[in-house]
Amino acid sequence: CKNFEKPFFRQYIENILLHRGWLSEDQKMTDFIMLTDKTELLLKSLGFIWPKLSANQLYNMVIKSLEDRISFIQTVSLFEGLDNEDLEYVARVSKEVIYEEDSNIMLEDQSNKNLYIIVDGIIELSRHSKSGWLGTISLVSEGDFIGEDIFLKDEVSPVNANVIFEDAVVLEIKDIEVTRLIKKSPEFSLAFLGAMSERLRRLERMIVNIG
Repeated sequence: CKNFEKPFFRQYIENILLHRGWLSEDQKMTDFIMLTDKTELLLKSLGFIWPKLSANQLYNMVIKSLEDRISFIQTVSLFEGLDNEDLEYVARVSKEVIYEEDSNIMLEDQSNKNLYIIVDGIIELSRHSKSGWLGTISLVSEGDFIGEDIFLKDEVSPVNANVIFEDAVVLEIKDIEVTRLIKKSPEFSLAFLGAMSERLRRLERMIVNIG
């Protein structure tokens, strides 16, 4: 597996191999298949019926599976001050995506409708000057975020975002979900607007300097 040597994926792959028995040193293992329908029928004949899971139980199971993501989101400055309910919301609506080295997450003057939270890897932000040459604006990495300009009138990215050095893992959050969170959480609204204003001021200074 090409991802086995990557630290981010290794623990997950090892867990799968372990539970499948492929990491066991005991070669005399018996393969088995669980026939749930037959098991359920036998249990029912003995008077045992599995209770149905409630919506609340299913929700708790989902949140339990997202514990690592929630813990990470708590460390991102954009989400500081959010209560548990809002943190769980962000974890549920975000999508973990892997971008290979040298791939583009955003392109200058192209439509972008996602907010991106960097989980792992390094992203180079760049932009063309008025004279046409490409200049690096900054490098962002774990815990940083890009794409907060999704609410600009033109809905296009003012910068290129390119993955460098190694693959990157990001959490993608659609603009509609960001809008819902802004309406729901005053703390997030202020943090988001502050981050967008600061990024735009920084970009403006960079354009003046390289223009």
